[in-house]
Amino acid sequence: MRRRPAGPSGEATDTGAEIAGRSRWSRSPTIRLGGIRDYAALLAAADRSDADREADKRRNPIPFLAFADLRPGMKVLDMGAGGGYSTELIARAVAPGGVVYGQNPVDLPEKPKAIFEVRLKTPAMKDVVADIRPFDDPVPPDLHDLDLITFQFLYHDTTYMNVDRVEMNRKLFAVLKPGGFLLIADHSALPGQGTSVGKPCTASRKARCDKKSKRPASILSCLEHEIVDLLGRLVTGIVMCVSAGLRQKFPSAGALPRRQTRVLTWPIVTVFGFVAQPKQHFYLKPNVTRRAFEAYGPPFDYRPRPNADTYAKLLSLARKVKRDLASLRPSDMIDIQSFLWIQGSDEYPD
Repeated sequence: MRRRPAGPSGEATDTGAEIAGRSRWSRSPTIRLGGIRDYAALLAAADRSDADREADKRRNPIPFLAFADLRPGMKVLDMGAGGGYSTELIARAVAPGGVVYGQNPVDLPEKPKAIFEVRLKTPAMKDVVADIRPFDDPVPPDLHDLDLITFQFLYHDTTYMNVDRVEMNRKLFAVLKPGGFLLIADHSALPGQGTSVGKPCTASRKARCDKKSKRPASILSCLEHEIVDLLGRLVTGIVMCVSAGLRQKFPSAGALPRRQTRVLTWPIVTVFGFVAQPKQHFYLKPNVTRRAFEAYGPPFDYRPRPNADTYAKLLSLARKVKRDLASLRPSDMIDIQSFLWIQGSDEYPD
């Protein structure tokens, strides 16, 4: 999550075209129990619905509320309010004296629309104003000097919708008061993917994709993006690894009883990272890889159970091979893998 401040004229104070701004975690807001920032008490309010309490378990809203530094009296625009889960929490946090504008597009699907309309009738939403306007024209004419704009896990959707994001961003910054913040929380794409994976990737939503998108869609391309996204999620503990984080992930696998590790073999542990990010990760097929390094020269300190040190050494050796083969211009670890497998396979005679 990042917050980007607006300057005296309402324009962003940072340079660059991207929306993501500087992080405020450096001054980590504290939650003062019993005080104005007792966000846990907001979640424990007796009049909250069972559905929202259940949603708390997966959404874990306290870090967001603390990061947003919400206080009584603030004026907030909540973009893409949907069914209003976060809108209501913001309204509770800025009460008394605050106001929240819950923005939704006119063509919001019926289910979240109905939920939002029911929620608006509850006492907790008495300071919430329904803002039914397009994403690229989200601000009512008389609205100005906002303390905060929140945009949670929906900004990426505007990359495939018929939305003028430059105009949307301009209008959002213009309505902030000097020193106000635009806070965007969203998913992280794999390196190099950019907006190509912004589109919802299920066939059931394809019709809505096609209707709103400026570019044609296909179920196949959606499926490809969905697979890549799934791979990225599956290897969160591996793809982000070759550092201290890797040392925390691999020992947990290696410490399991042997009878439980049949799926926690080197091929299983390394294949998803290799497929998802082949420029960074290597697929360790033990026998052929060991023979390859014996034939190639550098020693490979192999251990059968997945562990951080062995994988880090494997990557170091693979990078050395890539440097050695620089004249052949290998593009990624797939090329290195092919070279080493020829070295280590008994299918290819000397």
